[in-house]
This record gives sequence, C-alpha cells and structure tokens, in this order.
Amino acid sequence: MIRLTVPSVKGVDAKTSRGFIAQLAHPSAVVEGTLTKFTVPSRTGWRLSAADGRVLYVFSKQPLEGQMPNDGPVLLGDIADGAVEIDLSKSKWLAHPDLGTGPTAAQVLDS
Repeated sequence: MIRLTVPSVKGVDAKTSRGFIAQLAHPSAVVEGTLTKFTVPSRTGWRLSAADGRVLYVFSKQPLEGQMPNDGPVLLGDIADGAVEIDLSKSKWLAHPDLGTGPTAAQVLDS
C-alpha cells in the first residue's frame, strides 16, 4: 500500500492581459492504493489502483499523445522504487477529466 499526494486540479487556469485567472476544481488530495509498473510503447511509468476502484497513472516523462492511458488521470512526476509515501503535490497533470472544465477566461472576466 502506498500513499500518494496529488496536486490540485484547476478548472480554469488562464493568463489574460489583466493577469492570471484560476479556479480550483479539486484541492490537493491523498490517494492510497497499490502501485504497479505500467508501460506504453514510448514510456514506462506507474499505475496506482486505489481501493475505491479509481486508477491514476504517473510518468516521469510525458508519453506520446496517442499513447496516453485514457481510463484514469495522468500525472507527470517521479516515484522512487520502494517508496511508501510520495508527495507529488507540485507535479503537473497531463490529463484529468476535470482540467479546464470551468468557465472560459472571458466568462470569468464578464461575471
């Protein structure tokens, strides 16, 4: 069993002429589960299977676009072999179903 701290998810993350606009979709969270090596043709990474059935992928380098897993969020980060608690809260989401789901920057400025 491993504990993985994942970064927050921003529904809006834009830079405008007036500055930055960000809206939090989910705060940083701790996910516990079983970690296994996972390979796509261009990269090797990790697959975290949580007890509640969720799946999360972590790669140290971004896989090619057509090789991204599509059954769970994908995070860019490093996991050392044998680690039991990892903080990836400063890492970057490569794919997440809630990334960019908020209003557009124009909608935010108009509200």
